[in-house]
Amino acid sequence: MEGPIEFAKDITKWLNGMSQRWSLKYSKNDSTDPDAMDVFYHRYMYSYRFRQEILHRNFVKWVYYTSK
Repeated sequence: MEGPIEFAKDITKWLNGMSQRWSLKYSKNDSTDPDAMDVFYHRYMYSYRFRQEILHRNFVKWVYYTSK
């Protein structure tokens, strides 16, 4: 069983990969397509918030278990 820090790192690595894939998929440098940037922005912001939330949750768990 891996510790919470390793788990948080794995999750972060995965989410970073996901947001990079999204940015490649949706960052069309095409001014004729106004939706492209919107989709990219929302996807990226969502993944960033999600990432922070997971890291925070794991950090709290780690502090709780190590302080026992």
